[in-house]
Amino acid sequence: MTENGGLNNITAILLGKAGHGKSTFCNLLSDTKDFLVGRSTHSITSEIKYKDFINEKNNAKIRIIDTPGFSDSEGRDTTNIKK
Repeated sequence: MTENGGLNNITAILLGKAGHGKSTFCNLLSDTKDFLVGRSTHSITSEIKYKDFINEKNNAKIRIIDTPGFSDSEGRDTTNIKK
């Protein structure tokens, strides 16, 4: 917590089914296009990826973590969960 009671470090991890917009939401939150997004029948995100940035409104340090989706097209649920 900061002196004014606000959060100074935030970590958000996105979990969910493949193809449901986790990477798109990460790009929206981070105001970047650093997370790969695609329109395909195959899963795009295959590795965990993160982006650190500062929220300029409250100087909060934010880490957004994108993960491969559940039920991905490659059948990697068990491998992805272990990671």
